Amino acid sequence: MQNPVALGEPGAGIAPQIAGNIEAVQAVVRQAPQPVEPIPEPAPVEPAVVAPAQPVVVPQTVSIDRDSEMSPTGNPGAFFGAAQAKLAQDQSCVEDLRVLASEARIYFPSGGLTAEEAGMSQARLIGLVAQDCPNVEIVVEGHSDPSGDPAANMRLSQKRADEVLRRIAAAGIDVTRFQSVGLGSQQPSRVTGTQSPAYYDRRVEFEIREVSSRAALSGFPRPVTSAASACAAQLQAAVAQTKLFYSPRSITAPSDGMPAVVDLAAKASACPEARLRVVGQYSDEPGSGETPATARLRAVALMSSLVGAGFAPEQIIIAAHSTPQILAGQPGLSERRVDFDVILEN
Repeated sequence: MQNPVALGEPGAGIAPQIAGNIEAVQAVVRQAPQPVEPIPEPAPVEPAVVAPAQPVVVPQTVSIDRDSEMSPTGNPGAFFGAAQAKLAQDQSCVEDLRVLASEARIYFPSGGLTAEEAGMSQARLIGLVAQDCPNVEIVVEGHSDPSGDPAANMRLSQKRADEVLRRIAAAGIDVTRFQSVGLGSQQPSRVTGTQSPAYYDRRVEFEIREVSSRAALSGFPRPVTSAASACAAQLQAAVAQTKLFYSPRSITAPSDGMPAVVDLAAKASACPEARLRVVGQYSDEPGSGETPATARLRAVALMSSLVGAGFAPEQIIIAAHSTPQILAGQPGLSERRVDFDVILEN
């Protein structure tokens, strides 16, 4: 039995890609008039055919000030960094979700249903954390700006909430305890920033509701043991040899390990019956400063990097272990890592 390939050196990392160019967005918004928000006809979503390449990302130092103006495009790196710090302080999964929901907003173009990817990264993280928290329901709230007909805005806001819920489910996350609701323009965001007020009104937000005790639900498909095709067998062989190791308390993937991860994602994209599962791990050694939240954030941040490199989010499933996993026969392998799995469709 071969040992897994140890990828990455402690301290080396890349930050998840930052969506958009804020200066360019500001310039366009200052010059362009705000259009009246029409109701678009839903267009069929065609899966993109991409030729994935290794992402080139410059490490960045990021921070979030909750009292400052909100960036219109969002900053996934800053969101993950702030979430890591806050989740480390909160042991309750309900509190984890409330912290994340208070930060998460998904913005839409005027009259449109195309959610900004920075916000969808936040939505997937909320969905992932919710898997470990069976006593909550998550309400996905759609909103519109006040322009146009109120009844039409109500329908549009419902479609936005439905679209976000669809994309969370497409990432392999159980949405049994999610519900979507359209609120039209009756609840303005009251957010101020570099964009017009209407921009911040066209959004989806999340509400966390505690419910009575109920059976825990697993949101992640289990690997199928049936015979795999040639491409799936090739992917399984590559997955068995790939581990991504992290610096203590870090959620940024080591740059020298990313080529192997991109190769795994490319193999999964080329195999119709297979999907790649990214499984976050963490260390529970005394003084490590890591928690199950660290494992979740490692998985989500890595998925965000792969989506930023051009891979379809539906091709990647994110998961995390609530207790550190020691590999059989390799007790000395670092628990600060991300593992990979192959999910075969029935």
